[in-house]
Amino acid sequence: MLKKYSYVFILFSFVSFSQTITIDDENYTATNLTNLILNGSCITPDNISYSSSQAVAKFDSNGSTFPITEGIILRTGIAK
Repeated sequence: MLKKYSYVFILFSFVSFSQTITIDDENYTATNLTNLILNGSCITPDNISYSSSQAVAKFDSNGSTFPITEGIILRTGIAK
């Protein structure tokens, strides 16, 4: 019985520490996402494209304690 309660406690402790991030896969072009990565560096991107707009998305930590504040998701499937 104690083992069963231990599993429930562990499950709820993981759920309470989960992070909420926002994923936007509709409002950014390939150039916008590239500029997000380069973020003011001395590189000027030119002729940027991707083959599937569903495989690229921007994420934001949404004020949570997720260790990365913002970035992009690159994936072979749907990035959502």
